[in-house]
Amino acid sequence: MKYQSLDQLRNIPLFSDVGDEDLELIADALIFETYPAGTRIIREGAPGDAFYIIRDGSVMVSAYMENEDDEIVLTHLKAGDHFGEMALISGEPRSASVTAISDLQVWKLEKATFDELILHNPSITLTLTHLLTQRLKTANLARKETEAFYHKRFMPGGSLRDVSPLQLLQYAENNSLTGHIHLTRGDEKAEFLFKKGILEHVTYNDLAEDDALDVLLDWDEGHYRIEPESLDPTDGNGTGTAEAKPEETETPNTRPPYDMVRDFLETVFKGFVHFAGPRHTQRALNHAYHTYGDYFKNLQKIRIQTHPRLSVRIAEEKWTDKDTLMAAVMLRDVTSLVERELVGFEFWSPQSGNPELDAFMQSIQFFDYYEQATDFLQ
Repeated sequence: MKYQSLDQLRNIPLFSDVGDEDLELIADALIFETYPAGTRIIREGAPGDAFYIIRDGSVMVSAYMENEDDEIVLTHLKAGDHFGEMALISGEPRSASVTAISDLQVWKLEKATFDELILHNPSITLTLTHLLTQRLKTANLARKETEAFYHKRFMPGGSLRDVSPLQLLQYAENNSLTGHIHLTRGDEKAEFLFKKGILEHVTYNDLAEDDALDVLLDWDEGHYRIEPESLDPTDGNGTGTAEAKPEETETPNTRPPYDMVRDFLETVFKGFVHFAGPRHTQRALNHAYHTYGDYFKNLQKIRIQTHPRLSVRIAEEKWTDKDTLMAAVMLRDVTSLVERELVGFEFWSPQSGNPELDAFMQSIQFFDYYEQATDFLQ
């Protein structure tokens, strides 16, 4: 066991310049631990008290955005990777959470043990302090970029100093926006509501809509956030407006909607597997489930597996507009990932080639949601 941990330590950039004798001291101090899938090993904000090397299994690294309640996935780590190293030097609170995706085996180095090591072996300190400082700078930069990417993907926003309210109105009209544009300035909040590019409502304090619009057009500081209606996963029927739609999708077909959707997805993913292979497709699916599980609580309604064999299962319950949106966004994300790695896949079409299935999916606006997801998720 010691020799395995020593070999992995040598392959970690963090310890690449540490001498063999010092490296053996560190390897001797490692504790072997196991965690079942789903265990939260590190919690964001908790004291940093240990460093981990993954011997077998995989983990998800996630963090909450500043001033937001949403947790986002930063990355995934596998055997040979490591996490929690900043705790060894800084002891600062954890900047991210780490959760076991599968059953996990790790080597753990506790900060108290490491402190004792460097007390008697200052050469370790000199090497690691420099490396950890550089690692911290890189990690902080990567996190900021990830947060900005999240904002741009799901709710494009920015400063009113860069984009004026008038330009936002023009954007909504030119792009036939259906949804909301939220404005904030200090404690003040306002909202534009659009339907197919037409401004339907303006809300600001208790002012009449015309008066509110006149005031808001003069705002030159504050922030805006564009929230397209079809990409709002918290809305039960996908409308976000006072004009309610039926909760269950209506279709003249006598088969239950979930049956039609299952057959459609099964046909589509047969094409995926034929073109991209079962393993590649499964990796893309896994990414979609990890990425959108927090935003679409209904994602578990659909379980798709392409490796070792194709299997599509859908819960036999009421199918809603929100379910259609979720399926479209998931398929768009899978398509995007495969497109990045396979030449020629950009010519792939989401249509199944079955007239009955495609007509049904068109009737529940699946292809419309799919195309809008292309605009907002790339």
